[in-house]
Amino acid sequence: MTNKQPDDYVESPYEQYHACRALWGMVIIQALQDATEAIGDSRDLDRAVRLEMGYFRSRGFQKVCDLAEIDISLDDIEAKLRGLRNWKNKYWRKDVKKFLRTGKIKNRTEKQNRTGI
Repeated sequence: MTNKQPDDYVESPYEQYHACRALWGMVIIQALQDATEAIGDSRDLDRAVRLEMGYFRSRGFQKVCDLAEIDISLDDIEAKLRGLRNWKNKYWRKDVKKFLRTGKIKNRTEKQNRTGI
C-alpha cells in the first residue's frame, strides 16, 4: 500500500480544473443564500436589495463568476432576490410571527409577543 499525499489525489489538470470550477460555483451559491437570508430578515426591502446587489456588482463577484465560468445576469439576481422575499413574507414570516405570539421565546415583552414583532 502506497502512502498517498494530498497532491496525488488529483490525477490530471483536467480534474483539477473541474474541481476548481465546482468550488467557485459553491461560493456563488453560498453568496446567493446569504443574500436571501439577509433580505428575508430585513424590514426595508429596497435598502436590503441595494446593499446585497452592491456585492453582486463588485469586481470580486464578477471575478468569481469568471473563475466558475458562470454567466449570471445581475437583473436576474435582483429579480430572484425580490421574489424570494415575497415568498418569505407570504409563508415563512407568517409562521415566525405565529410562533412569537405563543410566548415561547424568553426575554421578550408581552407587548412584543402580542403584536408579533
